[in-house]
Amino acid sequence: MKYLFIILAIAAVGAVFVWLRNRKSKVSVPTSRLPFPMPQLPYHMISPAGAHVFSVRPIANDDAERVLAAIDAGIRNCIAGLKPEWTGGRDASEFLIAFVEPQASTEAGEPSLMIHGIESAGTVFGVGNDGYHTPTIVVPYQDGWQYLGYLSNEIWYEGEHYVEWINDPAEFYKFAVAADVHPHRPL
Repeated sequence: MKYLFIILAIAAVGAVFVWLRNRKSKVSVPTSRLPFPMPQLPYHMISPAGAHVFSVRPIANDDAERVLAAIDAGIRNCIAGLKPEWTGGRDASEFLIAFVEPQASTEAGEPSLMIHGIESAGTVFGVGNDGYHTPTIVVPYQDGWQYLGYLSNEIWYEGEHYVEWINDPAEFYKFAVAADVHPHRPL
Protein backbone atom coordinates (compact mmCIF):
# COMPACT_ATOMS: atom_id res chain seq x y z
CA MET A 1 0.00 0.00 0.00
CA LYS A 2 2.85 2.35 0.88
CA TYR A 3 4.45 1.81 -2.56
CA LEU A 4 1.14 2.36 -4.33
CA PHE A 5 0.84 5.75 -2.61
CA ILE A 6 4.39 6.71 -3.66
CA ILE A 7 3.74 5.64 -7.27
CA LEU A 8 0.48 7.61 -7.36
CA ALA A 9 2.20 10.68 -5.89
CA ILE A 10 5.00 10.49 -8.48
CA ALA A 11 2.44 10.05 -11.28
CA ALA A 12 0.44 13.04 -10.03
CA VAL A 13 3.52 15.28 -9.83
CA GLY A 14 4.55 14.11 -13.31
CA ALA A 15 1.08 14.81 -14.70
CA VAL A 16 1.09 18.32 -13.23
CA PHE A 17 4.55 18.95 -14.70
CA VAL A 18 3.47 17.76 -18.16
CA TRP A 19 0.29 19.85 -17.96
CA LEU A 20 2.24 22.99 -16.97
CA ARG A 21 4.83 22.44 -19.71
CA ASN A 22 2.16 21.93 -22.39
CA ARG A 23 0.10 24.84 -21.12
CA LYS A 24 3.13 27.15 -21.25
CA SER A 25 3.96 26.19 -24.83
CA LYS A 26 0.42 27.03 -25.95
CA VAL A 27 0.31 30.46 -24.34
CA SER A 28 0.91 33.14 -26.95
CA VAL A 29 3.25 36.00 -26.26
CA PRO A 30 1.29 39.16 -25.51
CA THR A 31 1.63 41.84 -28.16
CA SER A 32 1.62 44.62 -25.57
CA ARG A 33 5.35 45.12 -26.24
CA LEU A 34 4.53 46.38 -29.72
CA PRO A 35 4.45 50.17 -29.91
CA PHE A 36 1.03 50.01 -31.62
CA PRO A 37 -1.16 47.26 -33.05
CA MET A 38 -0.40 46.23 -36.60
CA PRO A 39 -3.34 47.42 -38.71
CA GLN A 40 -5.01 45.49 -41.50
CA LEU A 41 -2.86 45.74 -44.62
CA PRO A 42 -5.20 44.93 -47.53
CA TYR A 43 -2.94 46.16 -50.33
CA HIS A 44 0.00 44.08 -51.56
CA MET A 45 2.66 44.66 -54.21
CA ILE A 46 5.96 43.01 -55.04
CA SER A 47 8.92 45.22 -55.85
CA PRO A 48 11.01 44.51 -58.98
CA ALA A 49 13.68 42.96 -56.71
CA GLY A 50 11.07 40.76 -54.99
CA ALA A 51 10.28 42.50 -51.67
CA HIS A 52 6.73 42.07 -50.43
CA VAL A 53 5.12 45.45 -49.77
CA PHE A 54 1.87 45.72 -47.81
CA SER A 55 -0.06 48.90 -47.18
CA VAL A 56 -3.01 50.33 -45.29
CA ARG A 57 -3.87 52.37 -48.39
CA PRO A 58 -3.34 51.75 -52.08
CA ILE A 59 -0.27 53.16 -53.76
CA ALA A 60 -1.41 54.81 -56.99
CA ASN A 61 -0.10 53.26 -60.20
CA ASP A 62 1.53 56.60 -61.07
CA ASP A 63 3.58 56.41 -57.84
CA ALA A 64 4.15 52.66 -57.54
CA GLU A 65 7.21 52.43 -59.76
CA ARG A 66 9.03 55.23 -57.90
CA VAL A 67 8.02 53.92 -54.46
CA LEU A 68 9.10 50.35 -55.25
CA ALA A 69 12.40 51.59 -56.73
CA ALA A 70 13.10 53.53 -53.50
CA ILE A 71 12.34 50.41 -51.45
CA ASP A 72 14.66 48.29 -53.61
CA ALA A 73 17.44 50.91 -53.33
CA GLY A 74 17.17 50.80 -49.52
CA ILE A 75 17.27 46.99 -49.54
CA ARG A 76 20.32 47.01 -51.84
CA ASN A 77 22.16 49.30 -49.38
CA CYS A 78 21.15 47.05 -46.49
CA ILE A 79 22.38 43.92 -48.30
CA ALA A 80 25.65 45.68 -49.23
CA GLY A 81 26.33 46.24 -45.52
CA LEU A 82 25.87 42.62 -44.46
CA LYS A 83 28.74 40.93 -42.68
CA PRO A 84 30.30 38.25 -44.94
CA GLU A 85 29.34 35.41 -42.58
CA TRP A 86 25.66 36.40 -42.50
CA THR A 87 23.44 34.29 -44.73
CA GLY A 88 19.99 35.74 -44.02
CA GLY A 89 18.68 38.86 -45.71
CA ARG A 90 20.75 38.50 -48.87
CA ASP A 91 17.74 38.54 -51.19
CA ALA A 92 15.08 41.25 -51.43
CA SER A 93 12.36 38.57 -51.40
CA GLU A 94 13.16 37.98 -47.71
CA PHE A 95 12.06 41.53 -46.82
CA LEU A 96 8.50 42.35 -45.77
CA ILE A 97 7.55 46.03 -45.77
CA ALA A 98 4.39 47.43 -44.15
CA PHE A 99 3.13 50.95 -44.78
CA VAL A 100 1.01 52.13 -41.84
CA GLU A 101 -0.68 55.45 -41.17
CA PRO A 102 1.80 58.13 -40.08
CA GLN A 103 1.54 59.15 -36.44
CA ALA A 104 3.68 62.31 -36.50
CA SER A 105 5.92 64.26 -38.84
CA THR A 106 9.44 65.63 -38.70
CA GLU A 107 10.21 69.34 -38.79
CA ALA A 108 10.84 68.91 -42.54
CA GLY A 109 7.37 67.38 -42.96
CA GLU A 110 8.44 63.76 -43.44
CA PRO A 111 5.93 61.30 -42.00
CA SER A 112 7.04 59.38 -38.92
CA LEU A 113 5.85 56.92 -36.28
CA MET A 114 5.71 57.10 -32.51
CA ILE A 115 7.62 54.19 -31.00
CA HIS A 116 7.00 53.98 -27.25
CA GLY A 117 6.71 57.77 -27.10
CA ILE A 118 9.71 58.49 -29.34
CA GLU A 119 9.34 59.84 -32.87
CA SER A 120 10.96 57.51 -35.39
CA ALA A 121 11.17 57.17 -39.15
CA GLY A 122 10.21 53.50 -38.83
CA THR A 123 10.55 50.31 -36.84
CA VAL A 124 10.63 46.54 -37.21
CA PHE A 125 7.96 44.27 -35.77
CA GLY A 126 8.75 40.60 -35.14
CA VAL A 127 12.23 41.10 -33.67
CA GLY A 128 13.43 41.14 -30.08
CA ASN A 129 10.63 38.84 -28.91
CA ASP A 130 8.00 41.57 -29.27
CA GLY A 131 5.21 39.05 -29.89
CA TYR A 132 4.66 39.78 -33.58
CA HIS A 133 4.85 36.69 -35.77
CA THR A 134 7.08 37.70 -38.71
CA PRO A 135 9.91 40.23 -38.97
CA THR A 136 8.41 43.16 -40.87
CA ILE A 137 9.83 46.61 -41.60
CA VAL A 138 7.14 49.12 -40.62
CA VAL A 139 7.26 52.62 -42.11
CA PRO A 140 4.71 55.42 -42.49
CA TYR A 141 2.64 55.79 -45.63
CA GLN A 142 3.34 59.01 -47.51
CA ASP A 143 0.73 61.22 -49.11
CA GLY A 144 2.15 62.27 -52.47
CA TRP A 145 5.36 60.23 -52.06
CA GLN A 146 7.54 63.33 -52.07
CA TYR A 147 10.11 61.94 -49.60
CA LEU A 148 11.47 58.98 -51.58
CA GLY A 149 15.09 59.47 -50.43
CA TYR A 150 13.80 59.42 -46.87
CA LEU A 151 11.82 56.24 -47.66
CA SER A 152 14.87 54.55 -49.16
CA ASN A 153 16.90 55.34 -46.03
CA GLU A 154 14.05 54.15 -43.77
CA ILE A 155 14.09 50.78 -45.52
CA TRP A 156 17.90 50.58 -45.36
CA TYR A 157 18.13 51.53 -41.70
CA GLU A 158 15.21 49.45 -40.43
CA GLY A 159 16.44 46.65 -42.68
CA GLU A 160 19.66 46.70 -40.67
CA HIS A 161 17.69 45.75 -37.56
CA TYR A 162 15.90 43.00 -39.49
CA VAL A 163 19.11 41.39 -40.83
CA GLU A 164 20.82 41.71 -37.45
CA TRP A 165 17.92 39.89 -35.81
CA ILE A 166 17.84 36.99 -38.28
CA ASN A 167 21.64 36.60 -38.40
CA ASP A 168 23.02 37.58 -35.01
CA PRO A 169 20.59 38.58 -32.23
CA ALA A 170 23.50 39.77 -30.07
CA GLU A 171 24.35 42.27 -32.81
CA PHE A 172 20.67 43.27 -32.95
CA TYR A 173 20.59 44.00 -29.22
CA LYS A 174 23.70 46.24 -29.48
CA PHE A 175 21.64 48.61 -31.62
CA ALA A 176 18.18 48.07 -30.10
CA VAL A 177 18.20 51.39 -28.29
CA ALA A 178 16.37 54.66 -28.69
CA ALA A 179 18.08 57.06 -31.08
CA ASP A 180 20.53 54.51 -32.47
CA VAL A 181 22.70 55.96 -35.23
CA HIS A 182 22.41 54.63 -38.79
CA PRO A 183 23.88 53.18 -40.85
CA HIS A 184 25.26 50.56 -38.48
CA ARG A 185 27.72 49.42 -41.13
CA PRO A 186 28.38 52.32 -43.54
CA LEU A 187 28.96 51.47 -47.18
